[in-house]
Parts: sequence; structure tokens; C-alpha cells
Amino acid sequence: MSEEQIRFYFDFLCPYSYIGWLHFKQALSGKGLSTVFHAVGSKGDSARFDAPSRWEKLTSRGKKLGVSINKPRSGIDSAAARRGMACCTDITREVYIDAVFRAVFQENVDISNGQTLIDFLQKEGVDHAPLQKALDDPQSLKFADDAASLWETRHLELLPTIEIGEDRYAGIIDGRGLENLLARVIF
Repeated sequence: MSEEQIRFYFDFLCPYSYIGWLHFKQALSGKGLSTVFHAVGSKGDSARFDAPSRWEKLTSRGKKLGVSINKPRSGIDSAAARRGMACCTDITREVYIDAVFRAVFQENVDISNGQTLIDFLQKEGVDHAPLQKALDDPQSLKFADDAASLWETRHLELLPTIEIGEDRYAGIIDGRGLENLLARVIF
């Protein structure tokens, strides 16, 4: 088995990132592969997701994965949630990512507001200390800004993007495509 590091680039407000995340977790479960997560934020207006027919398809995809995916409230941004990534440990990071995606697409939480996100994490029984620490630390703002700059520095075209060495899988990620990438690149 190769020791390639896997990089997962996503946006907390992108429904395709959420679906990709769910497939990613399933495909890597129990494999113990080194993964780096990058919440890069959006590169444009989220209004591109407004078409009702698109949300019908997204809702259907979510049901197949056993989750509800609802259209998030408009006018929110993911900066506070991205700041929280700066203070998560390897142990808490995946639980935090799960919770933020649930907040956005299942519970319609305004993740722009740090305190609202903290309250949601507490309600869900998720350790909110990393987010609180990040919001209290001005350096975490730089971390969130640096993550947003990955669009350009890593030449990302779409989110989500999974990168293993020189290979990339981007856009609408499904289980079969991800398994094929892992089989070709890692195993």
C-alpha cells in the first residue's frame, strides 16, 4: 500500500461537498489512511444551487445515503466554521466536519454566527471547545483566509476535490468513482 497523503477540499455550504464527504467517509472507513481536510469556502455565489430541480436531485441523493439534505438559508458564509478547523485535532476534526454539514443541510443553522454554531455543537454533544478557541484567537482568521486562497494556489476547479499525489477526483463524487480512485492510486 502506498503512503500517499489524501487531501479533501470542500466547502461547508456546498451540497456536493456534503455528498462527497459522506461517500469519502464510507470509502475510507477503517482504512487508516492519512487525510488532510481543507475547508476552502465557496468561490462564488451560492445562488447557483437555487434551482428547485437541482434540490430535488440533491434530496434524492441524500435519501440514498440515509440523510436529509435541505436547501440552507441564504446569505450565510462559512468563515466561522472554517476558523474552527484551525483548532480541531485529528481526533475531533471528522466529528466537527460532520456536525457542521448537519447544521447547514439538516438543521438550517446560521453557521455565519459563531455563537449559534457553538450552541448547535453543544446541543449535538460535539466538543465545541475547538471552535470557541478559534473564535477567540485572531490567528484562526488568517487560517480561514489561507484556506480560502487554496482555490488559486492548488488550482482547484471544482468542489469537492479529493487529491492523492497528482491524481484528482472532483465535482460530483460517488462511491464507485472514489473506490476506483483509491484502488488505482493507493492499493
